[in-house]
Amino acid sequence: MRIAFELTGEHPTLPRADALAALEAERVTIRGVSFSPTLLIVDAVRPPLRALRRVAMSRYVETLVAYGPWMRILQGAERVDLHGRRFRVRAHGPFEPAEKAFLERRIGALLGRTGTVDLEKPERNFRILQHGGDLVLGEIRHAVERSAFEARKSARRAFSYPISLHPKLARALVNLSRCPVGGVLLDPFCGTASVARFGPIL
Repeated sequence: MRIAFELTGEHPTLPRADALAALEAERVTIRGVSFSPTLLIVDAVRPPLRALRRVAMSRYVETLVAYGPWMRILQGAERVDLHGRRFRVRAHGPFEPAEKAFLERRIGALLGRTGTVDLEKPERNFRILQHGGDLVLGEIRHAVERSAFEARKSARRAFSYPISLHPKLARALVNLSRCPVGGVLLDPFCGTASVARFGPIL
């Protein structure tokens, strides 16, 4: 199973390390990795569903429908059977507006043979991304709730210090420790307890 992590790009290496560490913490065997500044593609042995919920520094995580040149993307879209379900296609990346519209319209037409376009309340969400010189067609499996991290920032706590960690970074540190869900993490000199309070996977 190939999984694509849309990285936040907040740091050159940390978002990628966060995703890989989350997979390792959940004992997901990785057969191959490919990455660019904004995308990490992982070939995993089994669906890493629990690991996806741990990730802090990605925007979306998708299962890959197709990856490669344009013809391969078209072939991948043709193989998808939506069984009449509602769907949406969005192209994201360094595309010109006309190119973005073309990509969405062309893939939408192929998926529309077995589904119904619904831009407001789709049941299935597809994204077209650029990865190096290739394209990626993926279906969203997990959207990282970045607003939940913002709601838990130090300024909203009963006490904090200027150096208090952002909850997103606290979660990333827990992932980098490779601590599994239900495991024990030692945080000496924990200060305002950002890692202990906001890092654990809920």
